[in-house]
Amino acid sequence: AELNEALETTSHYYKKIEKKVVEQIIGHLKNRPNDDLSESVKTLKLKYIASLEKSQVDILNKIKEAALKTLKAKQAAEVAKLAEEAKAEIGNRRAFYFKRKSFLERLEGYGSSFDGQSAEEFQEIYKIAKKLPSSSNNISAFFAKYARRSNDEIAHRLLSPAMATTEHVVPQSSGGEDRTDNFIVMCSECNHKRSSIPYADWLKVQPRMKNNFKSYIAHISERIKLGELGEGYATYPAEVSRTVKTQSEGEITAFSPDYVEMERVDGETRKVKATPSLSDRVKVAKAKCETIASRLGSLQKRQTALQDDPEYRSIVQYYEIKNSLEKLYGEKRDIEGSLADTMVSLSTSIEQEGKKDRKQRDLKDPSLSEKARKQAQKHWRNTSKKQAGGDIVNLTERAKELGARKIEIDRKITELAAAQEQHLALVNLPEALIAQENKLKEQLQTPDIEEKIKSLIARRFEIQGKIRAAKLDKEIEMVQNELKNAEFCRDSLLAACPV
Repeated sequence: AELNEALETTSHYYKKIEKKVVEQIIGHLKNRPNDDLSESVKTLKLKYIASLEKSQVDILNKIKEAALKTLKAKQAAEVAKLAEEAKAEIGNRRAFYFKRKSFLERLEGYGSSFDGQSAEEFQEIYKIAKKLPSSSNNISAFFAKYARRSNDEIAHRLLSPAMATTEHVVPQSSGGEDRTDNFIVMCSECNHKRSSIPYADWLKVQPRMKNNFKSYIAHISERIKLGELGEGYATYPAEVSRTVKTQSEGEITAFSPDYVEMERVDGETRKVKATPSLSDRVKVAKAKCETIASRLGSLQKRQTALQDDPEYRSIVQYYEIKNSLEKLYGEKRDIEGSLADTMVSLSTSIEQEGKKDRKQRDLKDPSLSEKARKQAQKHWRNTSKKQAGGDIVNLTERAKELGARKIEIDRKITELAAAQEQHLALVNLPEALIAQENKLKEQLQTPDIEEKIKSLIARRFEIQGKIRAAKLDKEIEMVQNELKNAEFCRDSLLAACPV
């Protein structure tokens, strides 16, 4: 329920494909509210894997058909072979994991030797290959890729495209400097896509950039008015607006002269108009610090008041155990994945070792000629350099270590689950009280019944308040950081303010 609420309240942050993924996870959590991110993605993979594999195979067939139709026979055969090997990987889930990036690298590496007409024909084939679903544009590929990742990895992947990054208006590759008049804030995804594309060309890709930049400057200007940014940023809106206007060839203009007007004398002197006085900004900054400090004090007071309450301590222990269990379950899934990979590698090494043994026996075959025997000996020596036997020993030890660690984690999970059970009734008490309230409401309403219902409601509110208080640590930490930033802003203004 907490995860579902967190995803819904942050849904406006996600980018297009990530938003679709989150919508599917929210839908899944309605049926299985106790699943975490990792469990949800793993379950949803089973729903989408068939459609993903079909899309992959269809595109690989198109690659093969295009190669056979346009390339020379030998070249076409090699490309067709790569496509068939990739299809085999898709079809054999247990032994292989098809990786789009790896396939594209192999294909591109093979095509790098082409020239002339063949090179042009190969580029058309490569364009088809790039249509293979990826986690950045296909939810089926997302669930397949992240089904064996931890909660933290999945959360980071969902949020990272929308995270704020520093964008160089004039790219560093074009001589752009690390200066505030060359910086704007841009989401990670757009920053990556833009790379070093000139702004005039970038507008063709992202026409919304005009309005987005105007909103950005308006937001920054408002924060400067409120004194939330340092004294050194008073001229930033005008400076960066000028840089963007130049780089976009006049297409993007956002700066409003009624807020900050820049004048230059001999190319240096600057004049700022309509800026709030320093003393006014100090007052705003102090008031903000007092508001945040009061909020923090209220949260801490609320938490401290319950420290000696046995029910509150029991609820806190429940959530501490729950967090520990989530970490252990995540580690267990990772170990199970590593163990599965290790067993596949071990099976392959044993098979290779068996082939070497058969080749060694073949050397004793009296029907072999001397020349054939020498060739076989040379081949056997070369293959033995891989030391599959050593690999088997190492992989076996690795499998034993992983197995032992899994047993240890299972033991800890069992112990913690038993400890958690002691506190579960108290955490579930609000739901039980609601059921009692509803049952009483169905009876004939008498003064005694009404009194009992009021008593149950009061008790439910009491327990719910303790449950909320048990989760205050994260909120307190967030408010503490907010206060730290506000105090830094206030102190910076005070340092600049004459005594």
